[in-house]
Amino acid sequence: MSRIFHRPMFRKGGSTGGITSGLRQGFAFGSTGPQREYLEEKAKEEVVEETPPSTPFSYERIDPPEAPGFDWGSFGLNLMSGPSRGDIFSDIGEAGKEPYSRYKQGRAAYDMNKYQSKLAERQFGLEVYKAMNDDDKLEVQRKMKFYMDQGMSEEEAFNAVIYRKPMHPKEQARLKKEEEGQQLDLSLERIIDKYNPDGEGLSLNKNQALKVKRFEEWADKNNKRYIQNEAVIDITDFNPDNLQTSESGNKILPEGVDNETYIPNYHYLDVGTGILYKVNDSGTELIVVDMEE
Repeated sequence: MSRIFHRPMFRKGGSTGGITSGLRQGFAFGSTGPQREYLEEKAKEEVVEETPPSTPFSYERIDPPEAPGFDWGSFGLNLMSGPSRGDIFSDIGEAGKEPYSRYKQGRAAYDMNKYQSKLAERQFGLEVYKAMNDDDKLEVQRKMKFYMDQGMSEEEAFNAVIYRKPMHPKEQARLKKEEEGQQLDLSLERIIDKYNPDGEGLSLNKNQALKVKRFEEWADKNNKRYIQNEAVIDITDFNPDNLQTSESGNKILPEGVDNETYIPNYHYLDVGTGILYKVNDSGTELIVVDMEE
């Protein structure tokens, strides 16, 4: 069916009454209320793998050996077996000469190897990055931003993305949870912007945007019909709570409602109540849809 809009579904000026209460309130990793519940539900749906797959640009980091320490064993043997000079401090100084000399040489070699290893590691990482395709480079930059938002320097974030390094499972879980929360917040912001482009449309708050997200995921999974940025009922058109009920128990659309806006067999969400409706075949009634079925 061709769609000729006789009037816009969303009116200019932003506010549309009851829908607009509590506009964007801090986006904090989706960590409270419905956002937390949503993330917990998604976590239950995930298939847990024993070894998470690594990205194609992730390489195992080999840490240098530990720095050499002072050889206290040799020092003790020298002190006990060497001739005494009659002064304990002189004896200690003489006994420590050889082990301290070896310690300085070993430490200098270690520091040089560590410096060279760091330079080689950085050069290797840069070469890997240059060899990536554009999509992988964007993925590196996205992950770097996440780590930098956690307080890492640019170099630390780059190394964290390019190189795998063993991490405590609790730390892995914490970072994963924070990243998922951050991604959820960004997703909700996109929904809010989608329904209120340039401040001319429906002004949803975060909890209402989450209802839209849940609906869209259900609709996409079950091949249900809806229009991306027009699936929320505009209560300046009508308030479903105030509609009359037909003999079949459905809500009767008021006269004059544009069927090119509320299309037969398409789905529309009341974000105030969270109730989902489908317009019936004749375009005269709203049928309640159970997303749990």
